[in-house]
Amino acid sequence: VTGAGVAYRRAGARAASARSVPAVRVPVVRVPVEPMIGPLASPPVVAPAPRPAAHVALAIAPPRSAAELADDARRQHRARAYEDAVATARRSVQIDAGQVGAWVTLVQSLANAGRLPEAGIACAAALDRHRTSSELLVLQSVLLASAGRPEEAALSARGALYLDRGSVMAWMTLGTALARLGEAARARHAFANAERLLGALAGDVEVAMADGETASGLRAIVRARLGMLDGFAA
Repeated sequence: VTGAGVAYRRAGARAASARSVPAVRVPVVRVPVEPMIGPLASPPVVAPAPRPAAHVALAIAPPRSAAELADDARRQHRARAYEDAVATARRSVQIDAGQVGAWVTLVQSLANAGRLPEAGIACAAALDRHRTSSELLVLQSVLLASAGRPEEAALSARGALYLDRGSVMAWMTLGTALARLGEAARARHAFANAERLLGALAGDVEVAMADGETASGLRAIVRARLGMLDGFAA
């Protein structure tokens, strides 16, 4: 250190310090390199991410209306698939109780399926809503006659004729009820009116409310009933 406060190292001291530290030799380690065999490995193939599946809109049929169901039930009834017709007609009137045709098909199908008590209940429910339906009154007359209640059957048939004087089936059901009541003359008059109406129809025409029966088929039935009544009168 000088008198001015500067510190320095003398050259001789540096050399002596250097001579006092022996040199260290670091051995070189050679790592053997194996020769590369084969071509360079290809980088791993990364599959592309799957594209999101395109949205496929399912074709969902709109619900069928009460009127369409009523038509379906009518076709099922004509095909004599009565249980199917019952189920379809019931769905129709549940949607819209104003479908008179569906009620008619429901009652007819229940009756043809042998479920007469249910047919009577359905017919009464239908008439509560459609009191002026001649078709329902004809069906009620048929059901009452089948249940052995000819007086009520005649009353329902007369109600149907009040609404529709041209109903062949109303005249026939009235004639049947009156015959069972022993009123032969009135029964003959009813069947005569049915025969007159049938005479105006072509033989192959299906008669309304006759469950697919043709005019020629009903004419044969009416003539047989008239013949029976004439036999009783004799």
